[in-house]
Amino acid sequence: MTIGDDDQWRTAPTRCSLRIKAWRCSRVAPPGRKRCPQCNERTQRVNSRRTDALRERYAQRKAGGMCAYCGRVAVDRYATCTDCRLRRSKNWYARTRRSERLESSLV
Repeated sequence: MTIGDDDQWRTAPTRCSLRIKAWRCSRVAPPGRKRCPQCNERTQRVNSRRTDALRERYAQRKAGGMCAYCGRVAVDRYATCTDCRLRRSKNWYARTRRSERLESSLV
């Protein structure tokens, strides 16, 4: 394979990759992109609405004294219930290496 062959995929026009249920966009995406500008704008709109709704729900639950993640009664001084807090800390221990945990506790 030569260098020219490797760079061809960046300049070749491709079809938009957005699929919603049975519908598929048939417009051409710009070179080096996966989606056409219209689908990209649509996805950003949907994602921003979803993010705004999640932030609003988090704020309402936290203000009401409920767990910010599951909606149960939260423990004092925390935004989460005991189950969610333990589950998240267990996931954190599984994701991080021992040396990173020691470094963060020393700081």
